[in-house]
Amino acid sequence: MGRLRLVAPLLITPWLSLGCLAWSATALGRELPDYPSASVLREVQLATFACSRTNTEADCSRARTLANPLMDNPLLPTFCKDGVWDILQKAQPAAANSFQRRDVLDQAGERLISRCQARAKPKPAPAPGGAGPTGLGGGSGFGIGPAKN
Repeated sequence: MGRLRLVAPLLITPWLSLGCLAWSATALGRELPDYPSASVLREVQLATFACSRTNTEADCSRARTLANPLMDNPLLPTFCKDGVWDILQKAQPAAANSFQRRDVLDQAGERLISRCQARAKPKPAPAPGGAGPTGLGGGSGFGIGPAKN
């Protein structure tokens, strides 16, 4: 009984969080934003690469401007927002465009796609062509029946 008391709140908490998120958005008269598309993420990634390569205020500012709305999107996981935060913090022009600076920005841009891209829902496995075991000698390869080659 003690374990049930500890487990039940853990099972209910995610559903309450989603319900509160939806309620707060509708209560404020706003709809939840869309999940960012792959093209939006790619645009942020390319701007980050440009900042890394050119080390100019214009390119770094563009990378920060494109990445900033991603931080406010409630649909993105924390894992994704950590990568976005790296871009926001490190996409600053530096006195010297060192290899370390470029490498940090390039890695942040590369991780953006892998961490933030929407995952496709898994497709159900196709049913096998034949019916399953039908009893003794059903030809499934299990049991007494003859092997089919």
